[in-house]
Amino acid sequence: KDGLLIKTIVTTNLADAICKYYGVSEYECLTGFKWIGRQILKMETEGKGSYLFGFEESYGCLIGTHARDKDAIVAVMALCEAAAYYKTKNMTLWDAMLDLYERCGYYRDNVTSVSLKGIAGLQKIQQIMTTMREQAPAQIAGCKVLRIRDYEKDQIKDLVTGEVTDTGLPKSNVLYYELEGDAWLCVRPSGTEPKIKFYYGIVGTSLEDAGRLDEEFKKKNYAAAVGLYTEGIQLDPSQDVLYSNRGLSYMNLNEPEKAKMDFSKAIELNPNNIKAMKRISFMLIQEGLLLEALIYVKKDD
Repeated sequence: KDGLLIKTIVTTNLADAICKYYGVSEYECLTGFKWIGRQILKMETEGKGSYLFGFEESYGCLIGTHARDKDAIVAVMALCEAAAYYKTKNMTLWDAMLDLYERCGYYRDNVTSVSLKGIAGLQKIQQIMTTMREQAPAQIAGCKVLRIRDYEKDQIKDLVTGEVTDTGLPKSNVLYYELEGDAWLCVRPSGTEPKIKFYYGIVGTSLEDAGRLDEEFKKKNYAAAVGLYTEGIQLDPSQDVLYSNRGLSYMNLNEPEKAKMDFSKAIELNPNNIKAMKRISFMLIQEGLLLEALIYVKKDD
């Protein structure tokens, strides 16, 4: 009766739907498994609630309170147990997943990271956060913004009613946009790398509909990434990584010529840029230009 699931704020909202379906309470914490561990400790100290499961967007999860960090061994054991259980019902794990989608909704989640190195890159990341905080978008990827959570200000603003409430979590430089149609977008700088991350989630009426919505969000994210990398290049045109990463965004936007130009520029700036060599050689092989691809494969080798 007092069971509790814990997840981070950038983890799939499919968990919310599952908890609602089974009548289980849920607690959201900041990104990082340490926050899940702290909530477990709080429950044990106060003697309130029974920990059931905790997990984060990057696949880490914990079943049981024997640890305060993600436990891959127990996760694999649980997956094997699930596979064995569903086998008794003549179901595969994918059959079980489809059944879950039917009951709770067709959720899809993803993340796009933009790397901006150096002092200029860090300043640009801070500028992005400041701009999004001060000039809140009314729409994101064609979806109306309903509520904005600003964890740095410890504030949740309802754009429909104007009501402002607390987040209830420690302060952190994170912006979370609740969108119409149960979609969402979360923006935060990485705590360990010179990156800014854009997390998002959508829910569709079917697998096909969820896939379509996911592709629409991806394209808009990649288009935004191209813009950010372009600004980074204008600040420091000597960074081969920016050209390589912009080229990858162009690849994902199905603009091969622009991608190849950027990969070539990255290699020109840094002949040891292995990622750029691998990406351009892959594209050339896809186009049937094997001899041209071998030039970069040989460099990589």
